[in-house]
Amino acid sequence: MTTTVRMLSMAGVLALGACNGGDKDPDDTGPSGGGVTLLVLDVNNYSYTANLSLTSVALEALADNTIDWSALTVDFRGRPVVPTDVDWVTLASIWLSQEELIEKIDTNTLLMSDVGDYREVYPVDATSVQFSDLSVLGDAFPYDAEFVVDDELTWLLSVWKKNERGQQEILTSLFVVPSDTGGATSVNVANDSANITFEANLSDTPVVAPADAEAYGLNWTAVNTDVNGAEFDELLADTLRIAHLSESSEDDVQAVFLSLDIAADETYFLDIFADRSVDDLAAATAIDGTPFPGFTADGTWILSFECTDSSCFSPAPLFLTVVEVE
Repeated sequence: MTTTVRMLSMAGVLALGACNGGDKDPDDTGPSGGGVTLLVLDVNNYSYTANLSLTSVALEALADNTIDWSALTVDFRGRPVVPTDVDWVTLASIWLSQEELIEKIDTNTLLMSDVGDYREVYPVDATSVQFSDLSVLGDAFPYDAEFVVDDELTWLLSVWKKNERGQQEILTSLFVVPSDTGGATSVNVANDSANITFEANLSDTPVVAPADAEAYGLNWTAVNTDVNGAEFDELLADTLRIAHLSESSEDDVQAVFLSLDIAADETYFLDIFADRSVDDLAAATAIDGTPFPGFTADGTWILSFECTDSSCFSPAPLFLTVVEVE
């Protein structure tokens, strides 16, 4: 399966330099009247493992190389891409091997201390740029001094565009490797630049909700661990997604959950930065502003807590569960 991997935003690095069991949280008032509060527990979370591969391209060391994405028509997630939609190009050196970097991307464990140099072009108004176009805070990329053969560094090239919510979203990435002999002077960012295969298993313990309640609240104060086995961080889990696949089974969802934005028939979002509960899920809205209407008994409903911040690198939600509607 091909999908997208959201890498570290180096701009962010620089800027930083009771329906399913359990007791209701006493501080959560939940919806009033005929509403119900859904409680989310660690046991509801899914499991996920990934095998990411990035193309490696040898480029001439110390040269003003070209980055060209004019042939990019499909992103990591298999969604169509218009090359002129790319509005951001980033290049970073990382103090890790390619294998170590991929492992940290898969597990959301890349650190600021892992990053060496970082350069970008933003905004982009073409389908190619030169190394000489890259800079950061007005400081041009000294490719003729820094883009050199160094076994301790890995260079990561990525192209991005804004999604429908106005957030920068990575389209694809690849490794570029400085070479003293035989390196090309241009790299083509292509549909096969990156690929990811994964195994995902939805929990056998879904969140259970009644159909067509007057209102739905949500409480996840009892969630302690994310999908990577790390402590669940409400500062990273900044977005709640509610997705409905009207004619899909749980097995179908298991295969496409990394691309719910195109697979789902309905999708609603809510900013939940630093929150642990929501009184009324009607606050979640579709891209066109339509509020979440409530759970229905058809198809499959998915709740996920996602990190859209620049400090998250994996495409996998931090927490994802099926909502079984009765």
